[in-house]
Amino acid sequence: DFENSINNLVIALEKNNSNYKVYNLLGLSYYYLGDNKKALYNWEIGMKNNDLDSKKNYQWLIYKNEIKN
Repeated sequence: DFENSINNLVIALEKNNSNYKVYNLLGLSYYYLGDNKKALYNWEIGMKNNDLDSKKNYQWLIYKNEIKN
């Protein structure tokens, strides 16, 4: 489940916080739990460190929310 995934990903970051792909996975986990704010926050960290998956997911969620409104 996504809550266990988040716990494991946080542990992974505590051991190596320069693995920016983990931030993408955290963002996805938070997104699937319905927490868009935390999803975007984690994707922002990934984007700032050149993770393309984080950038794509961030832009997709921003676009999705603009279309909704």
